[in-house]
Amino acid sequence: GCTLMCDGWTDGKGRSLTNFLVNSPSGTVFLKSIDTSDVIKDGKKMFELLDNIVEEIGEEHVVQVVTDGTSNLVAAGQMLMEKRTKLFWSPCAAHFLDLILEDIGELPVFYNTIANAKKITTYIYKHTWILNFVIPLVKVLRLVDGHSKPASPYIYEAMDRAKKKIAKNFQMQESRYKKVWKIIDTRWNLQLHRPLHAASYYLNPRYHYDKNFNPDSEVLIGLYETFQRMVPDIRTRVIIDQQLEKFKGAKEIFGMDMAIATRDKKQPALWWESYGGRGKELQKVAMRILSLTCSATGCERNWSTFDQVHTKRRNRLEQQRLNALVYVKYNLQLEMRQNSREENGDTYDPICLSDIESNDEWITEKENPCLPIDASWMDVHECFGVDDGAPKKKRKRGNYLYLKVSLELGSWN
Repeated sequence: GCTLMCDGWTDGKGRSLTNFLVNSPSGTVFLKSIDTSDVIKDGKKMFELLDNIVEEIGEEHVVQVVTDGTSNLVAAGQMLMEKRTKLFWSPCAAHFLDLILEDIGELPVFYNTIANAKKITTYIYKHTWILNFVIPLVKVLRLVDGHSKPASPYIYEAMDRAKKKIAKNFQMQESRYKKVWKIIDTRWNLQLHRPLHAASYYLNPRYHYDKNFNPDSEVLIGLYETFQRMVPDIRTRVIIDQQLEKFKGAKEIFGMDMAIATRDKKQPALWWESYGGRGKELQKVAMRILSLTCSATGCERNWSTFDQVHTKRRNRLEQQRLNALVYVKYNLQLEMRQNSREENGDTYDPICLSDIESNDEWITEKENPCLPIDASWMDVHECFGVDDGAPKKKRKRGNYLYLKVSLELGSWN
């Protein structure tokens, strides 16, 4: 299964641009970038756009659609789930955490300090009591904003640990942290409290077999709501429920030495692939759920690079070639990043949440862009020798990139 991710921004000319990517255990693939200026505020139009892209990918392949949490996209997501009853819409976890941090920053006790910190980066390090609030949440944000491993199986536990760490930072004195907890709970209940995340938490062997694992009714309801949506056939769900008992009791292959030893060493989806084979129906659903991302921030890299894609001065042929160039260039970079992870063994190691409980510094170096910041590589005239449909003498260009474009979308000549 895969996740369709979409997110938008407004450029300097007031245009609303939206990128669409697909994330799966094999990595992230860029689909397209669309000028949505005329439809972005219309929930029905955005639903139609999302619906068309799901159809393009194939509904049977899409487990969830992740967007930001604006009202129009919430409406679009609900309409999409009403039409396509097997997939889920989820709000972006990174946006959810951004909003929590923004709300905390608006509290009068913090506002002036944070305003000063925007002017002087080091200022915030002199106010450790503010760091005690935001560090645990920033670490969760870093987790869901990552690209190397699916974060969906960890978001439930990560938010719980972040809240506990905030309380611990203030010596468990409720009066000192209760306002921040209220903000977190309000945002969680309104935006990120989703059956899919509950199911991911329940099926993650790292947590399920922990001695302190005690799922409440909220988690169990989310689990069975997820099964109901993903598996319409009641007879298959009954089989899944029977297989779930073996998972819960660590029976048969679930209780073998290797299965026990790798509960916290393998990524959850890979663990199910290795040890869930005696319950094929449950294994299939678990792997689809545990392979999902929980944010759409893969769409947000280097938005300025896509400005040139949407200029209205190009003719149809030139625009088609430019779109192809962006498609191939972006996906080449995504593929290189995925290959690098696999070479380093990152597909095996699971996410570790212990960092949330530490007080290490949370400012990291700037991430290398997926696309060059200099947008000159997108110059169609340079790459293809085209100007308003009239061929010019073609300049020497990178044969490899040109070949990739041609192989990907065919020749235009």
